[in-house]
Amino acid sequence: MRPGFASSVLCRVRYCKNRPVNFSRGSNAWILEKLELVARSQTAELTMDAELVLGEDKLSVNVTALPLQTAEKKRIGSMLMIGFPSAI
Repeated sequence: MRPGFASSVLCRVRYCKNRPVNFSRGSNAWILEKLELVARSQTAELTMDAELVLGEDKLSVNVTALPLQTAEKKRIGSMLMIGFPSAI
């Protein structure tokens, strides 16, 4: 995974629309670690009821990281889904 890949991602959900979220250090670094694990292992990772820190707010989230492949099994990247169970 290239350096700084997810260092500044815009969260596009109702709760934090257009607020930058840093996944490369601090309390949210575990998310980037999950993506790196998926990139290496090419297996899905699911984390439930984990803590995501947005500014001074701490949210409970479910995170799924999935490997992306072509029909020929060529690796093309990873996908990250962050669910906010309390927002349902």
